[in-house]
Amino acid sequence: MQQSFPVFDGHNDTLLRLDMAGGDPEPFFRGREGGHIDLARGRAGGFVGGFFAIFVPNPDDSVEALTRAEPDGGTNGGRRGRARPRVSRNHVPYPAAIDQTFASEHAGRMVDLFAAMERHPSGAFHGLRTVEGLDEWWGAAGGNGPESPLGAVLHFEGAEPIRKDLADLDDWYDRGLRSLGLVWSRPNDFAYGVPFRYPSTPDHFGGLTRAGFELVRACDELGILLDLAHLNEKGFWDVARTSTKPLIVTHTGALSVCPSSRNLTDDQIRAVGDSGGVIGVTFHCGDLRPDGRLNPDTPLDVVVDHVEAFAEIVGPRQVAIGSDFDGALMPRDLADVSAMPRLLERLEARGWSVQDIEAVAGSNWIRALRAAWR
Repeated sequence: MQQSFPVFDGHNDTLLRLDMAGGDPEPFFRGREGGHIDLARGRAGGFVGGFFAIFVPNPDDSVEALTRAEPDGGTNGGRRGRARPRVSRNHVPYPAAIDQTFASEHAGRMVDLFAAMERHPSGAFHGLRTVEGLDEWWGAAGGNGPESPLGAVLHFEGAEPIRKDLADLDDWYDRGLRSLGLVWSRPNDFAYGVPFRYPSTPDHFGGLTRAGFELVRACDELGILLDLAHLNEKGFWDVARTSTKPLIVTHTGALSVCPSSRNLTDDQIRAVGDSGGVIGVTFHCGDLRPDGRLNPDTPLDVVVDHVEAFAEIVGPRQVAIGSDFDGALMPRDLADVSAMPRLLERLEARGWSVQDIEAVAGSNWIRALRAAWR
């Protein structure tokens, strides 16, 4: 590939990784062992920024094994560092809801970590909060300037830190929250996340709660991008009928390629397209492979199969990257963010145009943020 492309990624769990390692931001800037993203590897892979998620794990760590490699499948790519026995994806217990106070305390610590990264003396980490700031930053980073600071969107993966009455939503906004996933794969006060199941559809449980409808309307009004990743199907359609903004799914796959409960049906994909929204393609092996296995020997062509399955329905300008780096099991050929050019080269080999590759790599997310923010 003769041309390099700036990569803006729809989902990573790097803040969680740093928090679990003690909360020191310095390893991100000087390089860290393991994991998937740091500054040097980001520069090497053309990574200019993305959605930096705050995720609060269940206290009992009951779903850790979902991002373990199979016993014959290589190294761990998940949220923890301890070995776990293999589990069947057909029998994963549905995690319990977590306490709002517990979630708020954990989220607050990671918001502080995000702020510390913004203050780093290198100036290499830049929080994105406004359309004007986004456009100014993208004007430099979109040119793939090697010294441009990484652009970071503060995202909650699951609304558990937010009070049911939304009394603290403005406070989180003031602290930088600009993207919110209603759920992770568990229930909360607002909605139901899909359980981890294979094979399965996303049709589990009921729709949004009354508080969930209020949260959707409040996010639209404040200018917080609303993410439907991990949301069950009834909740998805409730948001589609309620929100005035384009529908966004930051990291998922196509159910037609891999029948995992986390993936989207063709009707959901069409709804995202009709709204002018964007879908980010996950790199998590268990949501990519047609056989659903947690096996890192997953070819890059399978990732491209999901990209093309979405593009066949909504077109290439509504498909993007939502890796789940630092939070899931990656294919070996996408072992970390430095390998991103390999995926873009594979798109080129499939006959994608330079303009469409550029859109999938980054600019589709920039357009989505402009539409969601005030």
